[in-house]
Amino acid sequence: MFFKLARKNVTRSLKDYSVYFLTLTLGVSLFYVFNSLEGQWAMQMLAKSAHYMVESILIFMNIFSAFVSVVLACLVLYANTFLMKRRKRELGTYFLLGLPAGRVSLLLVLETLLIGLMALAAGLVLGVLLAQGLGLLTIAMFSAYPAGEQFALVLSVKAIGKTVLYFGVIFLVVMILTGVSVSRAKLIDLMQGARKNEEMKERPLWTSVLTFLAGVALLVVAYAMLLIRGMLYIDPLFFLMLALGTLGTLLFFRSLSGFLLRVVKGHKKLYYRGLNMFVLRQFNSRIHTTYLSMTVICLLLLLAIGVTPDTHLAKEAGLKLGIRGSIAVNERMETSVPDIYAVGDAVEVTHFVTGQKALISLAGPANKQGRIAADNICGGNSRFHGSQGSSVLKLFGLTAASTGINEKAAQAAGITYDKVVLFPASHATYYPGAQSMAMKVLYEKETLRLLGAQIVGREGADKRIDVLATAIRAGMTALELTELDLAYAPPYSSAKDPANMAGFMIEDLESGKVRQFHWDEVDGLPRDGSAALLDVRTAWEYQRGHLDGFRNIPLDDLREHLDELDRGKPVYVNCQTGLRSYLACRLLTQYGFTCAHLSGGYSFYRAVTKEQQTARSAYPCGMEKL
Repeated sequence: MFFKLARKNVTRSLKDYSVYFLTLTLGVSLFYVFNSLEGQWAMQMLAKSAHYMVESILIFMNIFSAFVSVVLACLVLYANTFLMKRRKRELGTYFLLGLPAGRVSLLLVLETLLIGLMALAAGLVLGVLLAQGLGLLTIAMFSAYPAGEQFALVLSVKAIGKTVLYFGVIFLVVMILTGVSVSRAKLIDLMQGARKNEEMKERPLWTSVLTFLAGVALLVVAYAMLLIRGMLYIDPLFFLMLALGTLGTLLFFRSLSGFLLRVVKGHKKLYYRGLNMFVLRQFNSRIHTTYLSMTVICLLLLLAIGVTPDTHLAKEAGLKLGIRGSIAVNERMETSVPDIYAVGDAVEVTHFVTGQKALISLAGPANKQGRIAADNICGGNSRFHGSQGSSVLKLFGLTAASTGINEKAAQAAGITYDKVVLFPASHATYYPGAQSMAMKVLYEKETLRLLGAQIVGREGADKRIDVLATAIRAGMTALELTELDLAYAPPYSSAKDPANMAGFMIEDLESGKVRQFHWDEVDGLPRDGSAALLDVRTAWEYQRGHLDGFRNIPLDDLREHLDELDRGKPVYVNCQTGLRSYLACRLLTQYGFTCAHLSGGYSFYRAVTKEQQTARSAYPCGMEKL
């Protein structure tokens, strides 16, 4: 009877259980994929043709699998807790009908078991399919498909057993916790669970302080180990580092809810000032209920940041190390020890633009370094003249590309620079399918040499970044972009290619034909009448959103309103992307006005300030500020 009731409950609460079921299914599939890779057909074939790559791939997968197992356990427990909160009133109804707590616990155990078995079966099926796809992708990435070999479906019995054992333990823990929580629950709490306020708990100050100090100490030890040895060397110390970091992060966030509140409450003037008491209690309560989720998020962010070079072998061999533990090499890719060469992501290189030491992990420079090292080993005299970090990334339908340095890097290097921001079309606008791209080009003010560029768009971004990367490598100045003779046809470009347009804009700036101001200068513009602030977009565009203090005079109507402007006052002009404001400034300059236009226009200003507002309204972990 209970099994039948459990089955009906699962069917009836399918909407609530779907989150739980999907979490379990995806967890099972991912766990199987990472643990089955070693025995997959793809890895066997890769070992035959590129065996040197297999060890590195497996090491990475073992690391990621260990981390995934911890994260998945937390997610399953969190999903189950969420589900139980949604069903508090239902469970209270069972108690009202006279069903003993033991029977209710048994019912929930059967439901959990049923969902677990279905998720385990579905996850294994999905995992097998994903494993084959991952294997084929691995073969394609390394071009290691041996001749005469045929694809074969592989079921890893070892991975299946490991997955069943791991999730069996998780399900057992979940069932025990569910049964215990139900048996201890009070009827009044269950019936009012949806309306019950968050419980405010204040831990003793000494407990919170000790927990906080323990968390900080564990984090210091874990991150010191990370900086010294990296994350790619698997040994008992690696698992110790992982455990210390996880436990330290958990204790740190758990202690905040009691520690901060008790400390601030000791300062009466601060605690009772304004809304501090209310805000602090809300903040404290939020941390208390989400510290586990915050721990998982922070650990995921650690992996997203990247890894340090695995150079323990070089260190043990006595080789000189460079920045961030990388291997120091000369232009011939030779280390501090003669006849020992190093290439790739682990070596320190010279940045082509700044001339400073850098760590640039890209496949292109690594391949070139390998060729140079091989040539020198064979008696040649090839040299690596540095990397400028040209890269491109496809994110769904968008392409993001970069070469050279950005503004922060230029500032760090002490380079006096200027920039232009433009939004050119990917090809001639009268030809169907033209799409806009956002483009920024940096150049050195004194010498006009190109420093770097960043482009984001849906089409043509890769082509333009390659043109600009070539220009930087060739030592061209920004003004020489105007002379680039690039291929033109309406489906591929415009008569003035975006690279040419960037050069034209820089030429106008440096010749004094036009002046510009940037998004971070908008708030500092005078709004006391000492300057004229104009928005030359259409009235409809202006109504949708505009800069504070800017008067709307559409570009087509500007000549008719010149008499309303004082030639003795500077004019600051804004439009949507910078084109119409440029034309307005050229017109105003011819009539004797001193004019500057907003680089990138209103759209660029809104994009940047919106991103900054988002950053200010949330903590690094992603939780919104109160």
